[in-house]
Amino acid sequence: MTQAPVLLVESLDAVGSAPEDAFLRAAALRSAGFSPQVLVLAPPGACDADLDRLDAGGAPVVPWRDGRLAIRSALAERPAALAVVASATAAAEGVARWLPAGLAARWWPTGMIAAPTRRLPWLLARGLESLPGPPARTPGQTAELGAALEWAVVDEGALERRRLPLWDGEYLLAPAPLAGSAGQELLAAFATLAAERHRLDLVVLADPQAPFERLARSLGVGTRVHFAGPATREAEWTWLAPATAALFAGPGPIAASTVARALALGCPVVPIGTSGIAPGLGAWLAGRGAGSVCESALAGLAGAASRDAEVRGGIERGRTLVADCGREALARRLAAALPPGGEPAARSDVTRAAA
Repeated sequence: MTQAPVLLVESLDAVGSAPEDAFLRAAALRSAGFSPQVLVLAPPGACDADLDRLDAGGAPVVPWRDGRLAIRSALAERPAALAVVASATAAAEGVARWLPAGLAARWWPTGMIAAPTRRLPWLLARGLESLPGPPARTPGQTAELGAALEWAVVDEGALERRRLPLWDGEYLLAPAPLAGSAGQELLAAFATLAAERHRLDLVVLADPQAPFERLARSLGVGTRVHFAGPATREAEWTWLAPATAALFAGPGPIAASTVARALALGCPVVPIGTSGIAPGLGAWLAGRGAGSVCESALAGLAGAASRDAEVRGGIERGRTLVADCGREALARRLAAALPPGGEPAARSDVTRAAA
């Protein structure tokens, strides 16, 4: 049976996104009966040094400024029946502008974002419909966030790899840089909890952030907050595996696959803050029994650290949730969402609700 050719455009525009994700998506598309050609776009504003650090496994990582030319060249060399744009919302709009008129396309949302914007209806008008996901169920949960989490990708093989620990002791992990009031709230909650748990540290996978280092010192936990630098994907797996909890704060976009990896490893996910991505992520986890909506950041941290029966049950439900994010499970869902000829299926409930 001839496989329908697909152009997969992976935009690395969410914190935690990486070229590896493009090849996980491509593998799922192949298993679903498609023949994908992969194009990876560097984040807008990335410098040449950033490009040198991006390993796309042989596929070119294209600077954002060259994205339109690269897409048109790829389609001229190998015409496609369908384009699949994997990106956070902000970049999907730009990529949609670069696609030739008349080419069927679907948006594979990858980033958790803070709130609805004008962009999703605009994308729908352009014909770049989202892959099917759940409709927004609460005021804090956007259709984009729900779809991104439903379609996150997880490297199942990574779960089997043996890793040496990177930290000696108990720690909370923030997989992304701290930002705004949510970052302040996170540090304040950690300082309170750390006063009771004297061996607990906080590791942030980001370069040092002077304002938050000063805040940590003022709270008396300056020596227990560690900025470990951005992590490679393999190192991120290793950091997440023994962490007491993974903390998500800030406005986003943050790659939904980062949340999926934490859940797959049995690491409790704790959203921090009353704005940004936290309310939507908390509602999504609570609605599926993989977490709870807490009154405060401190309650969330203390609950995850307790590892009581409720937390242990949430960990197991989280593992079950991300079983749908492996290659074969994604392939079955893609085959249903993208008919073999490449023409997008009828609008899903989520796209109707978002429009």
